Amino acid sequence: MFVLLFASFETTSLALTYATKVLSDHPLVLKQLQEEHEAILKRREDTNSGITWKEYKSMTYTFQFINETVRLANIVPGIFRKAMREINFKGTCFICLS
Repeated sequence: MFVLLFASFETTSLALTYATKVLSDHPLVLKQLQEEHEAILKRREDTNSGITWKEYKSMTYTFQFINETVRLANIVPGIFRKAMREINFKGTCFICLS
């Protein structure tokens, strides 16, 4: 239950912050996202209508961007991991997680 509550708050803000950072650091990514969405709007008969399932399925770059953002910004899988052992490498201690 804790993970569900935590995931709905912490990871959302983290993912949004990370997505904003990626878009500001990589203008080509932002440009490609804008082009994908503008192309969808140009194909619409009524520009004020809501998104259709066909339009949603056509957002392949947006889908990839969201998946990569969630993959890189998600901290929930690491919350309940336990340290299995310590490893010393060149004087630095590392902890191996389960």
